[in-house]
Amino acid sequence: MFNKTGLLKWRNAFTAFLIAAIGLTACSKKDNASPDVKIEFEKASYGIPQSGEVTLKVITSANVNSTTTIPFTISGSAVKGTDYTLSAESFIIAAGTNSAEVKVTTTASFDKNKSFKVELGTMPAGATSGNLLFTEVSIQPKDILIYSFEYPNVTMTETAEINLTLQTGVGSFVAEKEMRIPVELAQGSTAVEGVNFSFDGTKEIVVPAGKSKGTIKLKFLKQEAGKDLIVLKLAAINNHYVAGNFATTKVSIFGSNYTRLIGTWKYKAFSNIDWLVLNTTYLNDDPATLPSKNTNKDLLIFGENGLTVQMTGDVKNYFRDAAVTNLGEVDERLQEVSGYPKVKMQLVQLSAMNVNFSATKQNIRPGQLGLRVFTEAGKEILEVTIIDYEPTSFLANTYNEYKYYGDVPVFRYMPIRYQFERVN
Repeated sequence: MFNKTGLLKWRNAFTAFLIAAIGLTACSKKDNASPDVKIEFEKASYGIPQSGEVTLKVITSANVNSTTTIPFTISGSAVKGTDYTLSAESFIIAAGTNSAEVKVTTTASFDKNKSFKVELGTMPAGATSGNLLFTEVSIQPKDILIYSFEYPNVTMTETAEINLTLQTGVGSFVAEKEMRIPVELAQGSTAVEGVNFSFDGTKEIVVPAGKSKGTIKLKFLKQEAGKDLIVLKLAAINNHYVAGNFATTKVSIFGSNYTRLIGTWKYKAFSNIDWLVLNTTYLNDDPATLPSKNTNKDLLIFGENGLTVQMTGDVKNYFRDAAVTNLGEVDERLQEVSGYPKVKMQLVQLSAMNVNFSATKQNIRPGQLGLRVFTEAGKEILEVTIIDYEPTSFLANTYNEYKYYGDVPVFRYMPIRYQFERVN
């Protein structure tokens, strides 16, 4: 039996045990409780793409047990309802999920100088703030497209191809899918669409998928004095577009090269002789033998019945009186000019030419010739591009080398280029 002192000690010990047990139970329940879910934005900033739509997203550290609403506030220079709209006024995370979205749709007034900030509000019970509590929404440099026409001035013969290049505010650009950018006539145009020219297809510059350059083609219809200028600009572009070097391009209607051939032309220059020398002497061809000994007495005369020649210089060894057949326009790169500009060249077939281009050897046959008419210092120039020749008195080594490349004609990319000036 316990005496009073022993009983008191036992009661005190039992009480201490109960208190300790209760404390351990309480600690155990606290340690096993689920931690609060952290909620934050997925990204610190969102760029508005070309579509004008972007989706904001909040994420949680774990799935929520019940539907959770996260309020937010907005500030910034962009005005809701004017510059953009939102698909919802709060983020609603459905039970059993770990994210929620709100879509932003911008209007035409949202430009690159505007932005707004979205900041998460008070977290509901069971949730705490993550690291990214706000995000910025704007048109970012990577979303800006800097556009420029390839050339400020273009000459249209039978056709004209107008190119537009694109890059982003941070560098190169590649179209993920085909882009169609509308164009329109700008102030200063005098040519009448449908009368003096037409668009070959829709009035859109087409940028193929995977490319950074687009093209639109124009067709010549009719030459009229005072109605010979087309000025093009982009139409209905959004605020992602920023003009580069050439926001417009001027297209001068020159008309068909072929119809301008009629008349007499006198020899003026061997325009690509320096380029030929540079690109052929490594094969030990003597530049002194090139057909450069010509004068302004050497004439090409185009008439209704074809070509007549009056020549005493080296050019007489190539040209013959001949019928002329129009084969249409082709693109030609002027390799001898800085930047290798592309021009429209009229391809014709002459019924007779001495392709050996020699005073002692002859191989007379039909062949192709390139012709281009342009104006320089107020004078009309006929540029003659000889591509169909098989020289025996000059460039013989180069010709033998080029035969292995498989081009037709062999010297398609090693032309001789002469210029003649109109006499009448």
